[in-house]
Amino acid sequence: MRSTSRFGARHVPEGHRVLEVGTGTGYNAALLCHRLGAERVTSIDLDTSLVERARQRLAHLGYAPHLAATDGALGAPRFAPFDRIIATVAFDRVPGAWIAQTVPGAKILMPVDLTGRAGLLVLLTTDGTGLAQGHFLSHQGWFMATRANPDAQPLLGKALDDKTGSTRETALPVTVAANAQEPFEFFAALLTGGYAWLEFTPSDGGPRQTVLAHRDGSWVNHTATGGDQAPCTVRQGGPRLLWDEIERLHEQWTELGRPVRERFGLTVAGGEHVLWLDDPQGPHRWTLPVSVLE
Repeated sequence: MRSTSRFGARHVPEGHRVLEVGTGTGYNAALLCHRLGAERVTSIDLDTSLVERARQRLAHLGYAPHLAATDGALGAPRFAPFDRIIATVAFDRVPGAWIAQTVPGAKILMPVDLTGRAGLLVLLTTDGTGLAQGHFLSHQGWFMATRANPDAQPLLGKALDDKTGSTRETALPVTVAANAQEPFEFFAALLTGGYAWLEFTPSDGGPRQTVLAHRDGSWVNHTATGGDQAPCTVRQGGPRLLWDEIERLHEQWTELGRPVRERFGLTVAGGEHVLWLDDPQGPHRWTLPVSVLE
């Protein structure tokens, strides 16, 4: 996600002020400086050493943007307001501070991280009243998650070792929920709060297994007992029956006509995040789980 793609000449007019969250090497900040002038560019990162090295690189190129080592979720109120905010690190919510630090009509482009789903790009427009709204993009944008984001990956090992839970058959193949190329996986990730997954074939040559783990401790072990043909077997445990929930969401998504990602949008206001299909005021709206956002 480079500034020349979504924040190029057409998207960042002369005079715009841009906040970049995730300085990294300083490469993207250099592009923004070249486009807008360094005085209109602010870039922040949690890592002090990264910021200092980026400062040196940018100075070598003749650029001196506003740089700061700070929590990205806080934005940069000292240099606000901004016309554009671009995040090159993934958050599991849209920070309210960002919305508050923008002018009406500003754009926020960020990757949403839902435990392994950092590729979900959303482009929001703010209205000056504390609301930000816009569509998810059709393409991926993979970035590392913030350090503050809980990670479900360590729970995969625990799920593998857990021999408890309830077992039943399922006709739903695991690939629809554990494959980034599947259009339903996006819908499932958002409305369950996201989950990590791991696919493997046992060393004894048994049927292929896929383990899913949610950061609330819920887990699923999906076994392809029939090979690529249904039915399969699921064993699940934890605070909720995650696979049951995924099956219900798949039925709902199918009834909606199997909509693709870019038909969905997000409205953020007062800390509440609402997913919607086609129209923010339409009949198909879902409030995202609080566990995803806090």
